[in-house]
Amino acid sequence: MRAARSTGLHFQQGNRAPLYCCSTGKLFLAEMEPAEFETWLKSIPRQPLTRRTLVSERTLRAAANAVRAQGWALTDEQLAPGVRSVAAPLRDSAGRVIAAMNVTVHAAETPVQPLTEDYLPLLLQAARNVGADFARYHAAPVSTTAVGSALADVRPSR
Repeated sequence: MRAARSTGLHFQQGNRAPLYCCSTGKLFLAEMEPAEFETWLKSIPRQPLTRRTLVSERTLRAAANAVRAQGWALTDEQLAPGVRSVAAPLRDSAGRVIAAMNVTVHAAETPVQPLTEDYLPLLLQAARNVGADFARYHAAPVSTTAVGSALADVRPSR
């Protein structure tokens, strides 16, 4: 969605960014088992994309620990100048992070405080709702019906 302002941000579905400098990526890094995180940390070359990008092992460990403790991630001009975002995890019924949702704003228009105090609670609730819907969908009984030579996965409509 674009705001009716003089500045705009546009990210398309499928865009890629390094895990260490975007809010959704930070969630997945925080979800890794310690040994997996250490392997990632030792094997992935990290280049700063801005003057605020975290690249040292120490700062990335600290960031992952903070995300793990608080249950959400903030990126403040670490991906690109002027880009600030918060992300919330989508969890399956076992509590595993399977996806993430985020809100991205222009740093010049939205300070960190309203992003974390006003937008983040709504984002976290939306992520919980989507996660609950996902769990209900996958818990629903499945019946298979022959359709030609293929089998179709049919779930009850809601």
